[in-house]
Amino acid sequence: MTGLRTWRRDAQLPARAGQPELCPPHEAQLLELVLAHALRPGCAAPQAARWVYARWKPGVSLCAAYELEFLDGRSELVVLKRYRTGKAASLALRGARAEPCDPDTQEQGCPLLPSVLLPDQSLHLWHEHSDRKLPGLQRLSDMRRTKRLLQSRGVFSPWRLRSHRCELTRLRYRPERRAVQRLDAVLVDATGARRRARLAVRALVPSTATRVAGHRRALGQLELLPQLRVCEARTGLLFEDWIDDLTPVPRARLNAVAAESLMRLHRRPCQPGVEQTARSSNAALFDWHAGLASRVQSAWCALPSATAPARWLHGDFHADQLALRPGGQPVLLDLDGLRPGDPAEDLASWIADELCERDSVLCEGSSVLDAYRDVGGVVPPAATLDALVRRALVDRAAACLRRLEHGAEDRAERLLGLAAARVVGAQGA
Repeated sequence: MTGLRTWRRDAQLPARAGQPELCPPHEAQLLELVLAHALRPGCAAPQAARWVYARWKPGVSLCAAYELEFLDGRSELVVLKRYRTGKAASLALRGARAEPCDPDTQEQGCPLLPSVLLPDQSLHLWHEHSDRKLPGLQRLSDMRRTKRLLQSRGVFSPWRLRSHRCELTRLRYRPERRAVQRLDAVLVDATGARRRARLAVRALVPSTATRVAGHRRALGQLELLPQLRVCEARTGLLFEDWIDDLTPVPRARLNAVAAESLMRLHRRPCQPGVEQTARSSNAALFDWHAGLASRVQSAWCALPSATAPARWLHGDFHADQLALRPGGQPVLLDLDGLRPGDPAEDLASWIADELCERDSVLCEGSSVLDAYRDVGGVVPPAATLDALVRRALVDRAAACLRRLEHGAEDRAERLLGLAAARVVGAQGA
C-alpha cells in the first residue's frame, strides 16, 4: 500500500504535454529494467510488477513506484525517477549511491540492489529502503538500532523490547516525501512475562520531521491527537502511539464531528515565536496546458490580510484524516501539516474536498460552517473563506495532474471551473 486511495492512472499524460520522455514505463518495461540493472546476482527474478504511485513535475521529472511480486510471496517496492534534465548524471558525479553493497538490505535477503543510476537513460532506480531523502527508512530496517533508540527514550519502560520478535508493516509510501509503517513489538518484563505493543512510525525528510515534532511539542498533549513518543531528527523518524480499531465517522455525523474536532484544535492558541510555515503555490503546474492555465488565472486570487489570530491548524483537513476511537471519541490523523495559521484554512480545505467529492457547484459547505458555529467557532469572513476555498480547489486540480490520474485534464478543468464560480458556503454566513 502506498496511499489512502487507489487511483486509476494515465501513463500518457506527460506525452500529451509534449514531454514523452517523462512517461512512466509500463510494468513489463519496468521488469526489464530491474532484471537488467537492479537485481542482485543469483537472486530470483520478480514475476510481476504493479504501478502504485506517480508524481509528475512537468518539464522536470517523473517519479513512479512499482510493487514487485516474487514467487516466494515476497513483495518489494522499487522507485523509478526519470529526469528531463541531466540530474541523473549530476547525481553520479556527486557520488550518489549507485549499486553499493548495503548490509542492512543484504542481511534481510533483499533481492534488489539498493540504488542504481543510469545517466545515459536519465534514470535513477532505488529500493524503498534506500530513498536518499528519507534516511529513516534504512535506519528503521535495522531493528537492533531501533530497539536501542526506543529503550533509551523509555517508550516501553519498564518493559523491554525484543528486537528479533518485531515486525514492520508498510502502510503508505510517497517516495522522497514520507513513509508510514506500523511496528508490532513483543515486550518482556523482569519476570519474563510478555505482552504485545504497537507504534506508528513516520519517516519524513529530516527537516520536515524536525518542524513537525517542534510544532507538536509546542501544541502540547491533546486527546484528539495520537501521542508523539520519539523524534529522531537526524533520520527524520517519528514514533507515535498506534490506535487500534479506528472506524470511519458515519456520513450523517461527519460535519458535526469535523466541526467539533477542528474547534478543539483551533481553540489552542499558538505561543509567541512559533514559526509559521508559508504554503507554496501550485499555479505553475498548469503552464503546459493553455486552457487550464487560463482557467487558473480566472480562479486564482490573492488572499485577504489575515484577520484572525494565529491558531493551530491541521493543515490538510479532509474526511480521511478523521476517525473514531472504539469509545466513539474523534481522533485526527496525519499531522505532518500541523502548523500555526488562520483557522479558515482548515474549514476551506474541508469545503473544497466536499466540492471535489460531489463535483457540483450546488454544494455550499454550509453544514460544517453551521456545526462549527454551534460549538463556539467563529466563522471567517466570506471573502477570506472564498479565496481559501478557491486556492484549495486549485491545489486539488494540480494533484490530479501530478499523480497522472485518469481523466486528469477533464477533472482539473471541472475543479478550476468550481473555483472560478466562487461557490462557497461562507457567503451565507
